[in-house]
Amino acid sequence: MKPYLLLFFAAWPVAATSCISNEKLKACAIFHEREIIFKGRLIEFNIESGPGVKHWTLYRFRVDEAYKGLASGTRDVFLTIEDNAGAFNDNKDYLIYSRRSETLRTYLEIAKVPKTWYGLFHNLPIKWMFLLDSPVIALTICSEQSRTVEVGDPDLQYLRLAAKGSIWKGGNFEIVAGQNLDYMYGLKNYVPVADALVVLKHGANNFTYRTDSTGTAVTQELPSGAYSVAVSKNPFSPAKIIGTGPDVLLPPGGCAVVHASFPTSAKIKGRVVDWHGNPIADVSMNLAQLMPDGKVKRLSDWTNSDKEGRFMFERVPLGRILVGVKIDSSPDDRLPFDTTYLPGVSDVGKARIFELTPTQQVTGVVFRLPKPLPFGRLLVEVEWPNGSPAIGARAFAEWNGDQSAFEEAAAKTNRVTLPLALGRNYSIGADWIAIGREGKFIEGAETKSVYFTRDGQQVKIRLKYPDPKTPAASRANIHMSTP
Repeated sequence: MKPYLLLFFAAWPVAATSCISNEKLKACAIFHEREIIFKGRLIEFNIESGPGVKHWTLYRFRVDEAYKGLASGTRDVFLTIEDNAGAFNDNKDYLIYSRRSETLRTYLEIAKVPKTWYGLFHNLPIKWMFLLDSPVIALTICSEQSRTVEVGDPDLQYLRLAAKGSIWKGGNFEIVAGQNLDYMYGLKNYVPVADALVVLKHGANNFTYRTDSTGTAVTQELPSGAYSVAVSKNPFSPAKIIGTGPDVLLPPGGCAVVHASFPTSAKIKGRVVDWHGNPIADVSMNLAQLMPDGKVKRLSDWTNSDKEGRFMFERVPLGRILVGVKIDSSPDDRLPFDTTYLPGVSDVGKARIFELTPTQQVTGVVFRLPKPLPFGRLLVEVEWPNGSPAIGARAFAEWNGDQSAFEEAAAKTNRVTLPLALGRNYSIGADWIAIGREGKFIEGAETKSVYFTRDGQQVKIRLKYPDPKTPAASRANIHMSTP
């Protein structure tokens, strides 16, 4: 399945983040906090939509391994997440964590209630009626730490042992130190703090460690119980422990992952202008770190210019820092530029590098963007395998591995208009999705390489399977992926 599924729901009032965690929170850290834990794979789903209906999706999961909270022999579980359709992919395995207090009794309970809170699921597939005793779990956004899992993941071995009660008596800490950490975002987009001093206090005992080049310190096995955690390094102020208080409970047979954030108040202020020198509003800019090997790592910090072209980054981390536009992304019709670094260059070797102190302020910088790239419209006709138009299809374009455009067909047509920079080779693909009693997702038969040279250029893309609404498709019993 293509990753563009989530974009289909962009017009819906979707929560800002998925229920799937950005970080692999270790099983040893969460096993003691959640009452239901299993590994499974999405089988199918339905989507509720329509006027006055909250957009709920009900996912049917196959249970491959149950570690905690499910009755022996449970093979099917339903998951639901408010306003977060498209959170799961049908070709991946997931570790699911949930609280029992958020679990409904059975599928039957929601199937027979017409208009109550859970009665929003009125449009349910008939074939699910043989699953009336299956549990339904209501996941809450950003609190469950559910995630994808691969074969050989060390968490699986821990969970198998924990399910049998065969884990050790003590525990260990993993301390992760970074600058201006935000609990909601992936740690890979922050600047780590190496050689920070970590002090763990447990009763009358102190344990000290130092973070490595990744900002991480892992302890040996320690006695379980409550610990105070302090992390420090000059020239920063003492780190803030985020996601928990300074007192952290180390569970028996488990681990505690602690995020320590070193705050900065350094600022970079300036204006962004076009190649004529005129201010530009609503330009999205990012901070990036120039790594020792010369590569650029995009950071989580971003800002938009105002109507006068003014911008400000308020929490600039220490290090070799760049300001850039379109870092790690393709030009689009809103920002028709390739990657550009302040003061207005594409060569990172000519970019301005900021190496600030924790409270330093830099003002008056000018970021001059290059001349916009010429853009045009690529017209994509999406067809079913028999050549008939796939009404309501979607199409997308990739350039250099990054998504350049993703659009839906205009109302009641199969033609998708993709705004793209001219003079480039794109990989063009398509798909089709339907919502209702049984959600269907049909991917394209293949992608096409297109050298885009003129506005109005056309290309045809065919889908992999027939229109599911046709009798022929029903008789053939064609398998169609579900998002």
